[in-house]
Amino acid sequence: MARRTLSSLQLLEFTDVEFLHAVADRGDTEGWVTTEELASSIGLSGDRRNQNTGIRLAWMRRYGCVERNETPGDPNRGAWRLTELGEALIGSSLRASQMRMFADMDEGQLWEASQVVGNILPGMSDPGFHMLRRQWRINIYRGGRR
Repeated sequence: MARRTLSSLQLLEFTDVEFLHAVADRGDTEGWVTTEELASSIGLSGDRRNQNTGIRLAWMRRYGCVERNETPGDPNRGAWRLTELGEALIGSSLRASQMRMFADMDEGQLWEASQVVGNILPGMSDPGFHMLRRQWRINIYRGGRR
């Protein structure tokens, strides 16, 4: 990922996928990274860079993607790392054949595929559902459809 200077960590500036990869990439051998280390490594500028990073980390914790070390006396207390869900989100990938299947669909088939995904949503975990919804929003916005 190319380094860039950011003024905030809004979803449109820095996606959840990018953010979770940054947490994973900057973590120590056990995956822990401090708010300050993360803010610095992703190129966030300004007086509130640690606050902005902490807020995004708190949201990612709420969605079940990261956890904070709250263990008294632990040298990593206050640091963050990916949860099992966070690791799954950045570690999974569609096979090339699956990607081609979607790329080759016409609009009617894509519409039907969206119905299939929609029917699966009620069975998803709340955190997984929220992350899917956020990804869908960013894809729609970046595609010029607001």
